[in-house]
Amino acid sequence: MTNTAAAVAKSETEVKSRRLVPIQKVRESVGTTSMTTIYRLLRAGELGPLIKQGRRSFVLEDAVHRYIDRLVSAQCG
Repeated sequence: MTNTAAAVAKSETEVKSRRLVPIQKVRESVGTTSMTTIYRLLRAGELGPLIKQGRRSFVLEDAVHRYIDRLVSAQCG
């Protein structure tokens, strides 16, 4: 892989990890129907920081993926 290709791949990874997911989508992705549970996970640091933009709330996509990976690891051993 050339330096340019490596830089592009790194850049794409950084952009993906910086995507914001609306809090409602986080709820669907995690599989809970309770917003209370989502906010409890946020306070505990399980879903990363809550990002506010105006009246909307978001979470980093990468943080959601890490949380789901931890759930799978805990279930699968």
